[in-house]
Amino acid sequence: MTGTWDTAMQPTNEEAKSWICDVDEEGVLIFPDELWDLVGWKEGDTIEFLDNQDGTFSMVKLDETV
Repeated sequence: MTGTWDTAMQPTNEEAKSWICDVDEEGVLIFPDELWDLVGWKEGDTIEFLDNQDGTFSMVKLDETV
């Protein structure tokens, strides 16, 4: 199973990029290293999926220091 992840370049938002991400047998979405580097996430971060009500989802890293 694969899914598509679209994101805008940070922080200028000038160039859109797209990745095809694999989903493993346990339902875990596998991100390419370039995407991890671009958004500044690391293994162990908590990511929230937000339904955009148009068939797409946004993903944001939750601030766990609060």
